[in-house]
Amino acid sequence: MSKTRAQQKKNKKRATPLPTETAIKRLGAMVDLIERELRTAIQLETSLETANDIVKAELHGHPFYGAECYDTVKLATQLYMAIVLAKMFEDPRPRPGESPAKKANRSDVASIPLMLRLLGQKRCIKRLVSAAGSWMPFRSSADQSNARVAKQSAEAAILRYRELRRSLEGDRALTKLSAFRNEWLAHLLLTQSEKNIPKYDHLFLLVDAARDIVGHAKLAIKGNNLDLRDWETERSRISKAFWNPALLAARDWERSEVDH
Repeated sequence: MSKTRAQQKKNKKRATPLPTETAIKRLGAMVDLIERELRTAIQLETSLETANDIVKAELHGHPFYGAECYDTVKLATQLYMAIVLAKMFEDPRPRPGESPAKKANRSDVASIPLMLRLLGQKRCIKRLVSAAGSWMPFRSSADQSNARVAKQSAEAAILRYRELRRSLEGDRALTKLSAFRNEWLAHLLLTQSEKNIPKYDHLFLLVDAARDIVGHAKLAIKGNNLDLRDWETERSRISKAFWNPALLAARDWERSEVDH
């Protein structure tokens, strides 16, 4: 193959950059969709974590009425949580001979990796920094603080994801989540491995990372100061209000049956 033909073939595989306006619109749509999924993940996390804490503190080692049903609900919550997280952290694979950039540009997926790929592009940062002057109520007289916050927030989102990927537990959590999705959630494979089932700690770690990433990204992209920690605390309170009387009532029912 001649050098010219080889170069032409190489150029065909290259991704044509999205128009900047399209990239910015895609960022706005992505961050809203991911936030929606994140809120669902947080609700699932607080429900599962609260119930586990109550069982460990009040029912550990003691059989209780309806325990099998509780285990089923717990498993369903774990699986749903894994599904939500798998969507949020999905990084679509390119076709053979296709570059990751080309795959990302033609993908209809809204996920953290794809959102951060756009957020890290200089042209997108430049547009977002320019738009930061219209933020309310953060707008300053010179608009310089808004521009600085937009840039720093974008960098913080990218850094948080990079730290997650580079940490031992973060990489392990993402690897297990991807394998779990492929082996257990999306397909019924003959080669399923139980070692690829994410532990609760892995799922909770990914939810916390997603909460931080999306919070920073939302501020950079839309100027919304999204901090879901207070909302997460409220979901924990609501979960406890349900699980505490429900599980203790199940324990007391079991005891009353034994006494009779």
